[in-house]
Amino acid sequence: MGRVITIGSGDGASGKSFLAVNLGVVLAQRHLRVCLVDLNLRTAELHLPLGVRCPKRGLLDFISGRMSHLEEISVAVEGISGLRLVPGTGETLRPSSLKADEVAQLVHGLNSLPADVVLVEVGESASRQNLDLYLAGDRQIVVMDLHSETYAKSTEHWLRLARGRRTARGSAVTTVPRQAQIYTSLEDLVKDMTAIRDAEQGCASPVGVFHPVLVLNSVQPGSHKKNLAMVEKLRRELGDDVDLPVWAEIPNDSAVLAAEDSFEPLVISDPGASAAKAISDLATRVMTDLGAESLEDSLPASLETSLSPDYS
Repeated sequence: MGRVITIGSGDGASGKSFLAVNLGVVLAQRHLRVCLVDLNLRTAELHLPLGVRCPKRGLLDFISGRMSHLEEISVAVEGISGLRLVPGTGETLRPSSLKADEVAQLVHGLNSLPADVVLVEVGESASRQNLDLYLAGDRQIVVMDLHSETYAKSTEHWLRLARGRRTARGSAVTTVPRQAQIYTSLEDLVKDMTAIRDAEQGCASPVGVFHPVLVLNSVQPGSHKKNLAMVEKLRRELGDDVDLPVWAEIPNDSAVLAAEDSFEPLVISDPGASAAKAISDLATRVMTDLGAESLEDSLPASLETSLSPDYS
């Protein structure tokens, strides 16, 4: 199974969805099997810019037990080979309403998806359930929108809460929820047994590993020094064991709004835009982190880029 990368923020207008969609597209273009998962339970919208207008199935089918695997509700994104989407709930669902076994079920489902990389957008809720879903990633991306100081402070606060939640959970271990299963084919049985085996092998690992990286969004020209001071302050507050590297600085770019208005990923509608190029650089960084940089040898020249400097 692939690596799980969660994408979160303390602000609903930070650009999480924009980043998840466009990063997923670029990674798929680079020959990785990518699955986007919409865990923004209040406003699930990842399907819109991907042309999936009315998903027949969604996250509630999995949470309710109507579907046994997230793979069963995933849909292929038309025109983008290697990219699949697990649509959101289709209706508002408060993260705090999730039960402990439902959170564990979702985490287990993410880790069982057949993909090289699973990109998961979580909501901005500060509930324990939502933070636990964010912490379920092998790597966590936090998106900080710099268009407004209020936006930035909301995300700073949210990231500190995630850090505190990780500390509170300590070295608890992942448990795999088991429900009565009815198998209709040998293939379903084999899939379930494989998922159980993989999960049990991972049960000795501490839950709540915290490896956050920052993506700064709506970066204004000439603001690098100010942004660096803000990041250094946040690092000190989080503690010495959290590096919090900056993986991308996405510039404030009018092409982003144009792409959103046309319901298209920016990296497809305007790949030459400065924000699209920043996401392409981020994809290179992600591939290096995944150990997939060798795939660069098979890329078209136009895609080769260099790196930028306890529930009650």
